[in-house]
Amino acid sequence: MWIIRPWQELTKADLKAWNSLIAMHLNEGTDVPLAQRLSWGAAMAGLGIPVHLVFDSDQNIGGLLFSIEGNLECVNGPLIHWYDKSLAHIELHEFVFHARTCIEDGGQLIIHPRWAKFDENTLYSHLIDQPEEVHYAATLCVPVQESEDLQLKHYKPRLKRSLNQNFKEKPETSVRKLTPELIPELVTALKNSARETVYLPPLPWFMALIENGTGDEVEWMWIRSQLGSQVETNLLIGYTATTAYFLFGSDQRTDTTPAWVSTARLAHHAAINEARSRGVLFYDFNGFKEDTTESDPYHRVNQFKKDWGGQVIAYSAPKFIY
Repeated sequence: MWIIRPWQELTKADLKAWNSLIAMHLNEGTDVPLAQRLSWGAAMAGLGIPVHLVFDSDQNIGGLLFSIEGNLECVNGPLIHWYDKSLAHIELHEFVFHARTCIEDGGQLIIHPRWAKFDENTLYSHLIDQPEEVHYAATLCVPVQESEDLQLKHYKPRLKRSLNQNFKEKPETSVRKLTPELIPELVTALKNSARETVYLPPLPWFMALIENGTGDEVEWMWIRSQLGSQVETNLLIGYTATTAYFLFGSDQRTDTTPAWVSTARLAHHAAINEARSRGVLFYDFNGFKEDTTESDPYHRVNQFKKDWGGQVIAYSAPKFIY
């Protein structure tokens, strides 16, 4: 049976059923992006953005929808059996049929699935419809090793040298579950050192992200690493059963801070250690820009991420409009 409801009308049974649907997809080896999890829906609703949940738990298909500028968008979804040629086009059209009942007059349904780039031609062959346009993105995922010693062996030499040097300075590193009481402090820390080009949501977004009563498995943690009173890094990490997602981070230092000092490396290393303690398999650095040159401002960020010994994963994001 199809469930089609705006966010404010979702029942506890609806939330439980969607979480069970996500678990089914995870058991089948499907990547379930954050944008299709209930905590993300709660955060968007916390900003006053209309959110709908459209799904059929019998078929294990559906998606979260966000109303943006009069259109309804399914970001990194819906969750359907894209790799099953006999089902993909049928399930997509069923979802579209039911999702369109939520659209205001004159609006469009825009679907942005996220696929592994090397699979895109295969997945297109499973569908009747073709996208209006296609965007590409990438991230870098670090496999979480069985022990810290083994993890260090997978790091690049520059990273290992930096960590060893910074450990000698006796840094203060904390790993805390994010609570409503801690959010204002975290958001202030992120804002104080965020680059102007980095978007940081307002406080209500963070509040709704963690205090939503949806039963979402994502647990949000605040990682802070400090050396002295003027150098610190703050990270917001979402931990699922399989992947730890780096979402936001800030790095505060002074003009006189030595180049070798890196609380950012200390904080990410602590976040990976936390992932290991939870049995998480991957640490996702949330974005990677391929083929940069030294003149590109993102080049140094890429180099930082490469040092962790991870794998670049390229994504295809086709845009279907109905």
